[in-house]
Amino acid sequence: MQFIDRLHFSRFAGRSIVLKNHRPPRPVANPAPSLEPVMQIRVGTTVNHPGPASVPATLPGRRADLHGSVTTRYITLNEVDAEEPDWFLDLSAAHFAESVTETPKVGTVEDWVYIN
Repeated sequence: MQFIDRLHFSRFAGRSIVLKNHRPPRPVANPAPSLEPVMQIRVGTTVNHPGPASVPATLPGRRADLHGSVTTRYITLNEVDAEEPDWFLDLSAAHFAESVTETPKVGTVEDWVYIN
């Protein structure tokens, strides 16, 4: 998506802009239902509270504090043969409907990174 700054929004004053997802081009396939509308931006005609003139050096908030020794798991989610009638899902190269693949131990901390 092309970045739109505040100067570009002025030409949409009084209107709404709808950001949409589009189906990926072939050969990528997605059997999930289409979730086309993502966000609506309503552009006003007056400015009540002007925003910053530049991006701040720091942003509010913080990363999650995962105390102690942390195991990081990288888990892949894949649609296999999505163009075929017998397509299936796999989780880290194991068929999704098979057995349990992740078995964290009680009292441990894990950071799960999902790659889709």
